[in-house]
Amino acid sequence: MISAQQANSRKGVCRIAQRTRLFLVLCGLLLTTACTYTPVEPIPDDPEITVGKNYIDLIYTERTWISPFGQTEDPLERGLHTIPFLPARTKILGVDDDAARRSLALKISMIERAQHTIDFAYYIFKRDRVGYAFIGALCNAVKRGVDVRIVVDSIGSMHMSHSELKALQTCTDDAGYMKTGSGVTTKKKARIQIVVFNALSNISGRLHSMGRKIANTFRSSDDQKVAPVRVWTNRRMHDKLLLIDGEFPDKAVMVVGGRNISVAYYGIDKQGQSDPFTYIDMEIVVRPPVNTARDEMHAGQIAWYFQRIFRHFGNKRLISNERSREQYNAELRQATRDLKAIKTSPLFEPYFSAIGDYLETGWAASDVRFTHELKNLTDRQVWTRAAERLKHSPNSIMNLLREMPEGKIDRIVSPYLFFALYRDAEGNITLDEVSDLRQWLSEHPGYRLEIVTNSVLTSDNVLAQSIIDMEMAPALLLTPELRQAWLSGLQKGELDGELVNSAEWQRQINNSQIYVYQTGRLDSHLLVENGRVYGKLHAKFLAGPWAGFVGTSNFDYRSRLLNSEIGFFTVGEHPSAELNAEFEKLVKISYRWGTPEWLEMRRNLMQAKGSKSSLTRKQRMIYKLIKSLHLEWMI
Repeated sequence: MISAQQANSRKGVCRIAQRTRLFLVLCGLLLTTACTYTPVEPIPDDPEITVGKNYIDLIYTERTWISPFGQTEDPLERGLHTIPFLPARTKILGVDDDAARRSLALKISMIERAQHTIDFAYYIFKRDRVGYAFIGALCNAVKRGVDVRIVVDSIGSMHMSHSELKALQTCTDDAGYMKTGSGVTTKKKARIQIVVFNALSNISGRLHSMGRKIANTFRSSDDQKVAPVRVWTNRRMHDKLLLIDGEFPDKAVMVVGGRNISVAYYGIDKQGQSDPFTYIDMEIVVRPPVNTARDEMHAGQIAWYFQRIFRHFGNKRLISNERSREQYNAELRQATRDLKAIKTSPLFEPYFSAIGDYLETGWAASDVRFTHELKNLTDRQVWTRAAERLKHSPNSIMNLLREMPEGKIDRIVSPYLFFALYRDAEGNITLDEVSDLRQWLSEHPGYRLEIVTNSVLTSDNVLAQSIIDMEMAPALLLTPELRQAWLSGLQKGELDGELVNSAEWQRQINNSQIYVYQTGRLDSHLLVENGRVYGKLHAKFLAGPWAGFVGTSNFDYRSRLLNSEIGFFTVGEHPSAELNAEFEKLVKISYRWGTPEWLEMRRNLMQAKGSKSSLTRKQRMIYKLIKSLHLEWMI
């Protein structure tokens, strides 16, 4: 028996529970259906509309930031249509210091030459001289009437306040008005819209996801359910993209590749002086063909891709704080100083002076196909469905690589290259790339695969390098028995002369079909006084007789399964020749894995002082720890 007081108390609890459930239902419905904005459809191709001021109106609307609450479908899912090969003009910004400095001059000059729009997405945006120079150029652009969108990654560009980007946003106070293709001023005032990708501090996307799930719970089986929003902080935007005037094919120019926004990628130090310790990288510059009509599909239209990552549900828009105006003014003054310092620097002034000729001459005709890994940002069960998911990602970099005709690609450059081994939920192997490759090579004895990656001398990633030296290269070159001997230990393996000097070792590492090169040589500054500085390999590209690829993917597990990655496949004799020439430059500063010179280089490093020496001696221990904890998926 319960008392009347207890009964009334239980009734009260029930009423509270009912009200709570009703409140959650209403929240779910509001989060799902209440819109601050109306979703925008893609710009139509009707020539009667896509001209003059009407065209600018459509561009303006299409480029406007929409919060997750104003979108009825995941913008990433809308970006999975198949992309064709398209005619284009291309140039390669290669691996040497000359190309790195030209890359910086080109990007700043592109921003200064932009007439209508700028799309700017980078994994790393540093608050150094290069970063502030870009802020200065972008601030000037919006004042000219150029509409600017920026996306930076919350991990790669981590900062507590992003005050430098908020300072940039205040430049819209003096923004000019956008112009039509023929130069007529419109009533649309240019903007700077800045978002942090998958922001760690963003809770609105997660609330929106929860609301959609709740709403779906109360829909009938006949109702159309809304796809839940997935916001995972482990999914990173690894893109490096600068696109100007993408909606105007006669003016569109884009740069894609490995270089981020930091002094570390352009051959200079924090003071703007020459620095040999920076990254060795690669980029591709792409333009539509001359006389491409605006209603034709063209390479510059990757603005649609930018739209997807710009409006991703996990993003957080940066808003300037009115109380920090003086701080912002100080940041903008620094941006003006750094932009001027770089442009007038004796190191860079010759490159800026030559940009006009660079943009007008020397382009190679090529067919290009833009590729991306948008599906990485939304896929579930990435570990157990890794092989299967390729079938549902038509623009995946790895998917397109598999579709390339046999023999089209025979050279790979990556700082952190892995060959994949995928299993399903039951532990069965669904893809073994090393086994498949060795089988294919046995059936094609005339084919030769060459790889360039980092060595312990040049790598900036100890964990990835341990997998390259203890798994990737040995799996490609050695029999299981010899590989086990190599892994057995430092004294019993690498330093065992009987093993590494044996005829069998020499036969296997001198494979006539597989060449694994690692950058760095015995004359490195780490090994001899006044030695050569080899930098850090960061380039990611593929080359073959008639085809190639330049992009952001490292071809490791994170690039394949978790990150947003982009790039261009190219088909054509001239761009292929350029890529092969860059590959040869890297071979000249490398040793083949397992050769006597390579082993001596490692032994000398182990005997030297410093952290690299200690970590090289412990490389097997590091590798075994990674494998025991399955961390190779997260590196």
